Amino acid sequence: MAEAYNGSFGYLYDADGVWLTNVYSVEANIDVGVEEIKKAGSRWLGHKPTTLKGTGSFTGYLVTTNLKDKLLRIANNANAPFVTELIVKLADPEASGAYRVRLKNVMFDKIPLIKYEVGAVVEEEMSFVFSGTEILDRIVV
Repeated sequence: MAEAYNGSFGYLYDADGVWLTNVYSVEANIDVGVEEIKKAGSRWLGHKPTTLKGTGSFTGYLVTTNLKDKLLRIANNANAPFVTELIVKLADPEASGAYRVRLKNVMFDKIPLIKYEVGAVVEEEMSFVFSGTEILDRIVV
């Protein structure tokens, strides 16, 4: 029987291959846009996938402003937005191997400037969109 994966062994890497050790939660999804298609001779509507939209977010502890500095380049009208890639890896040593996904053309759609609460560790959520993905390592049992 295959073992379930433990999220404690999840890793997020930036485009330079740097492990973002402060990140503790990652999510990425592809939303499929579907149009209804009328079918002759049937009451059933058909469906045609027409668009894909990649969205995601990650949450971590505030330990540096390195990524935030890159994102804030967009605040200067002379600069292009920061576009990058992310690699998400789940590699529980007790499970059936590693699962790695590359997210392509990642652009952040929100830049958290500052948020804190007295007596609490400062956390930040970074949301993004992406267009393109590739599964680098698969889970095969």
